[in-house]
Amino acid sequence: RPDEELREEIQEALFYDTWVDADAITVEVSEGIVTLRGELPDYDEIRYATDDAWDVEGVRGVRSELTVRGSMARFGAGASGGAAQEDGAGGAAAQGSGSSGGQGRSKKKGSGS
Repeated sequence: RPDEELREEIQEALFYDTWVDADAITVEVSEGIVTLRGELPDYDEIRYATDDAWDVEGVRGVRSELTVRGSMARFGAGASGGAAQEDGAGGAAAQGSGSSGGQGRSKKKGSGS
């Protein structure tokens, strides 16, 4: 799929995820590899945003350069989609393969209620 099409679909997924501040996230796509940048209030929201990007068909990898407001640590998801590893900035890197299944969320995404 074209990168621009992936970028638009990821932005739409973030917009409709009621747990994510989509306006705070910049999405870039190059050869199917997604880079997310921005500052969010907590690590849970970073994980939800990363999962949203991974859930878009055609995404080959997700690199998170998202940070928690007031923190120097980055929570990154390696573009290779590999196992958890340190990203060198003190934050944990993890694959956002959708394996969280929304665990810990108390209402449905996009339910509007």
